[in-house]
Amino acid sequence: MNAVFADTSFFVAFICDRDKAHAQAVRLLEELGSRIVTTKWVLLELGNFLPAGSARELFVPSIERLNANPNV
Repeated sequence: MNAVFADTSFFVAFICDRDKAHAQAVRLLEELGSRIVTTKWVLLELGNFLPAGSARELFVPSIERLNANPNV
């Protein structure tokens, strides 16, 4: 199975439903037959990017979902 690298912009699009690429990121994650590989630095950058408020509150649950997903 091949692996696909996910950068910060992918995760921003996936988490933030107002991002113009949100639907595409969600669809890609659902349909992808590959593992997703990222780094702790990407996730750190994602947490830093998110503004205070509702988007930042989604950060920890999103990281927990990613950790629970065997394809990530």
